[in-house]
Amino acid sequence: MIKTDRNYVGVKFFQDRGGMSPKTYTYWTKSKDLKEGDLVVVEVSGKYAVTRVENSSPSAAEKAKACKWVIGKVLDEKANESMKRDEDEEALIEALEARATELEKLEKFERLAKKDKRMRKLLKKLNK
Repeated sequence: MIKTDRNYVGVKFFQDRGGMSPKTYTYWTKSKDLKEGDLVVVEVSGKYAVTRVENSSPSAAEKAKACKWVIGKVLDEKANESMKRDEDEEALIEALEARATELEKLEKFERLAKKDKRMRKLLKKLNK
């Protein structure tokens, strides 16, 4: 049996518009101390990318898909803080968009209620 120093981690990529990619990719690593949430640099399509560790113990099937190495862990606290801020900002934008949609519907209902008696009754029920 051949002994290797190979460990595995599952990572997700940061998307251009914010948030994380839905898919997890498995990479080899020599590090034994990577944990979920750590930022690591990996090679993808001939370039380097900062990714986030999502799974520090992938399944055997996921391990079989690994074909590249983690380059290293991001140790810069400022980079970690910046990535966290980007994620927080994306969550706030999503919440704002959801609230704006709710308010637009409510304004539409109120505008229609001024013209329609049945709509006024329904809106009254909704606001109870």
